[in-house]
Amino acid sequence: MSEQQEISKSEEKRLVYYRLLLAEAGRFYEMHRIGQVKPFNIFSVLRSESDEVNLHSRFLHALLNYKKQKSKKRENLNSFLEHIGIKDFVLEGETVERERFNIDILIRNDKETAVAIENKIYAEDQDQQLQRYKTTLERHGYKNIHMVYLTLWGQDPSPESLGELEKKDIITVSYQNSAEPQKSIRPWLKDCQNRAFDNFELQVAIKQYRIIVQTLTGNSSMEAYMTDLLNLLKKDNNVQLSFDLQTALTEARPHFMYRLWKEIENELYKEIPDLEKTEKNTEDEHAFHPPSRENIEEICTKKSGDFGLYFRIGEHAWLGVEDQHYITIGVKCYKTDFEEEHMRYYTALHESGLSSEWWPVYQYEKKWMNFRNPTPEVIAMLLDDEQRQKFASQTAKQAKTLWNEINSANLVDFKK
Repeated sequence: MSEQQEISKSEEKRLVYYRLLLAEAGRFYEMHRIGQVKPFNIFSVLRSESDEVNLHSRFLHALLNYKKQKSKKRENLNSFLEHIGIKDFVLEGETVERERFNIDILIRNDKETAVAIENKIYAEDQDQQLQRYKTTLERHGYKNIHMVYLTLWGQDPSPESLGELEKKDIITVSYQNSAEPQKSIRPWLKDCQNRAFDNFELQVAIKQYRIIVQTLTGNSSMEAYMTDLLNLLKKDNNVQLSFDLQTALTEARPHFMYRLWKEIENELYKEIPDLEKTEKNTEDEHAFHPPSRENIEEICTKKSGDFGLYFRIGEHAWLGVEDQHYITIGVKCYKTDFEEEHMRYYTALHESGLSSEWWPVYQYEKKWMNFRNPTPEVIAMLLDDEQRQKFASQTAKQAKTLWNEINSANLVDFKK
């Protein structure tokens, strides 16, 4: 038998092992996950269970801001502050806001005290993020500032996010159960549910939200599933095979992400023919990076940085479709350098989405697919030509809706 024939036979044998491994793993998946009847949950129907902004931050804000009809007091807020160890916050003239100064949830009072909550599900830390929040609050006159970092597993913020802050300056809280109750929001959520004994609708909503949190952080069924998979890996050469499969997925992701962005670009030109008239931005002094193969591979490796498609619509403004963990669609214009132009777009369009220093208005794509920490759903979409094209088309249609609003407000000047 020739050397080439031996290699071919070896590869064929390896493929058989792959099929057996996947078949056995699939059997465990069906046994543990498929066929289990899930109770109806309104949060799962309306939003992705990992939607930080429109599910978790919004619902937690509603709970913290909730006032009892009789007492007119924010009992949930007071309970939360006590639960995580903040004892110097006086409930006088307090406010609870979302996305104020780009902070997920901001709690303030008339005594120059502020509590900033950064809520992370799967998103990565941004550079100097916590440091910037504290600096902003200090600039607005708050002398007593508490920084709260809420994550799935209770991990510490990254050094890049901390900036000049230290870990001891941050209160870390988890969605997961903890041996230290004050480090998990679960006991507090249960207390909120108990306090809502006289409000049946709220009590049910909190109960369903607690189920969502439990689903995100794992349960006994998931643990049994993982145990079976680990035992499977111990057999024969399955560990090596599993590494090979992971490598294949890792190497395939940048390739299929590049194809997705080419499809998004094509769909944008199809939905918005006028984009042909704009100056398409490439890498330049604005640090707007196009979705090249090199940029996508770097993002997949480092999980930090941004890239996207940008079309100039004003002197210092672009229609942007950008990868920021989730695909972001909006008008990009840097407020620090171009405040007047930023304000013009914000004034006309702020009701169409969120806003930040870089974006007078922006929206996340509606499926909330995280490409930096992809779920199986995201990987499956990238590998499926039909689903990938459908996603590209939906993203372009969402951009077209915003484009029409920009045009209606007479905010496009191709001569710029």
